[in-house]
Amino acid sequence: MLTTFTPTVGYPDHLAPVRQMVLDSITNETHERRKLSSCSIRSACNSPLCPSCRGREAQHQSRRLLESAALIPENKLKLITSANVELPELREATRAITHATKAALKLLGIEHCAVRSEFSVDALIDSYHPHTHAIVSTSPTGRGYIPADDWHGAWIAELPVWLHPIEGGTHTERVYDVAGICRYVCKSPYANASPGTIGQIVAGIEATKGLRRFATSGAFKYQN
Repeated sequence: MLTTFTPTVGYPDHLAPVRQMVLDSITNETHERRKLSSCSIRSACNSPLCPSCRGREAQHQSRRLLESAALIPENKLKLITSANVELPELREATRAITHATKAALKLLGIEHCAVRSEFSVDALIDSYHPHTHAIVSTSPTGRGYIPADDWHGAWIAELPVWLHPIEGGTHTERVYDVAGICRYVCKSPYANASPGTIGQIVAGIEATKGLRRFATSGAFKYQN
């Protein structure tokens, strides 16, 4: 028996059939997505809201990104930028954070990168967590090295004041498992879905639909 879904305030009523389809793909005991061979709702096929299509798209993007990333030495940085916002602000925040990430990379002279925007649901504060992941080609030391403070400063300088995090906000680390990072960066919006967050995820996808999710340059450039 699945948990009864309680709509959030302002949840779009026209998304109820898709919400129910997604909810039916979640098991209450394990909170894991069942593998779907086809869309449950014909009209949702290839829609940004369809969990089956989003899963297949994530696998395709991961393979294509790995093809590009595998050609670059493993000395890379994974860059994460973030801020918590409410649903009405999600689209504007996602656009601003993505712009700040790309502008900061350009300011620091990074020519080879793959940037992807996404959001997650922060259950503790009942809010959205829009952020970007960027895999960049650089070296761990010497010319081309990016100190964490330099990255943080460049990103904050490009970010609107209303999105400035109280503390932190950026994170950098070496990439040791390129294939794993590519899967992580390209994951479906439903990757960590549970019965309690289905409504927020579906509404969040609807709110950000149409935004470009990937931006690549240099050695990471590829065609979808």
